Amino acid sequence: MDHDKLMQLLVEVTGSTQVLRQPNIRLFDAQLLDSIRLVDLFLAIEESFGITISPADFDREAWATPEAFVRDMMARAATAP
Repeated sequence: MDHDKLMQLLVEVTGSTQVLRQPNIRLFDAQLLDSIRLVDLFLAIEESFGITISPADFDREAWATPEAFVRDMMARAATAP
């Protein structure tokens, strides 16, 4: 798992390269992520990295920005079995 691959997943799910240009943009406030896209992101993460994220494990603030999302996912990957 690396930073660039995670950011590319965000581009694919949000349909916007804005996440690359503005790594501190508030994803939900800017409507780049919503409940449907969030499920798509969960599925893309599982498909790409084999890490399952359930809605119960999701912390919206931990994924508030692209950079926060990457930090959270890197931490999850470090503790994944």
